[in-house]
Amino acid sequence: MKKRSAAVVIGAMIAVLLILTIGVSAADQAARLTVEIGSNDYEGDLKAEGLLIDIYRVGVQKPEGGIAFDEAFGDLAEFGELSEEELAERVDELGQEAAKIALAADTKATPRLQGWKLSEPTEDLEPALYLVLAYGSDIREKSKTVTREDKTESFVTIAHSDRFEYRFLPVLVPVNGNFDQEPKAVLKPEQADLYGQLKIVKELLTYDDIVPVTFVFSVEGELNGENVLSDVAAVTLSKAGTGEARIKHIPAGTEVTVKEIYSGAQYDDKSEEPVQTVTVEAGEEAEVTVTFTNDHNENETHSSGIINHFESLEHGGWGWYKDGELQKKKDE
Repeated sequence: MKKRSAAVVIGAMIAVLLILTIGVSAADQAARLTVEIGSNDYEGDLKAEGLLIDIYRVGVQKPEGGIAFDEAFGDLAEFGELSEEELAERVDELGQEAAKIALAADTKATPRLQGWKLSEPTEDLEPALYLVLAYGSDIREKSKTVTREDKTESFVTIAHSDRFEYRFLPVLVPVNGNFDQEPKAVLKPEQADLYGQLKIVKELLTYDDIVPVTFVFSVEGELNGENVLSDVAAVTLSKAGTGEARIKHIPAGTEVTVKEIYSGAQYDDKSEEPVQTVTVEAGEEAEVTVTFTNDHNENETHSSGIINHFESLEHGGWGWYKDGELQKKKDE
């Protein structure tokens, strides 16, 4: 006998539970909804970041069968005419489309409950089908579209901790007060690394006005006792003033140690800290900065340099970079 998928079972459950509400008054059916995280590995981290819950009423069961969607979710009408089996097959799609409507810039949908706290039962809700969305209290954009490993796209809401992004699929849950246990929505977040970047600033007090000078830095990064970054960076200047180099896509929380390893014979390090250690913060625009200062020492021996850098390419193989420019590709 062929087993039904989890999505089919959940969809069938939603249809059955909604049917059971017919013929019973809303007062008798009112119930409280509890929202929980399905993995204990994440719960403390997410609570610390102020995870919030919005709950929308999407629709109710029609006496003749199917779902009567609320006005704000009227664009989902095609789902309301589906059979129990068809609804079960498309329940994930229904959740995705309902979430997109709820979070659209011009939405007419209003949360029945907004900013609810995790694991605290709600006030009584009338029998209906509800959409549950979770997001971080410090998130400017609650949602995004992500590409999964199988190349499909999913609409998710998000929350951040210091190191990770948590992604939540929309959850549809029927509320019905006839059951011994209060209804529960279980969130199953996916965890993804967050990244930041490092900026190295070179401050040159005096320049000898003959040839450009290149300053080279070693950059080592450690996260949870593991070396996750080993690189070099360079800043070339042809006048007094400042220059900078950046290293991007460093895992958030990485402790990065930067040391100047080459400055040419003419320039002495005048930095207060010749070796500097910083912790990378999360965010595409977030960056931590270290600053090194040099001055001309009256030595007339001129020197310069280039930086050769090898790194793996996105589609396999290796690339040779010189002073930040790709020079040659080589397949593995």
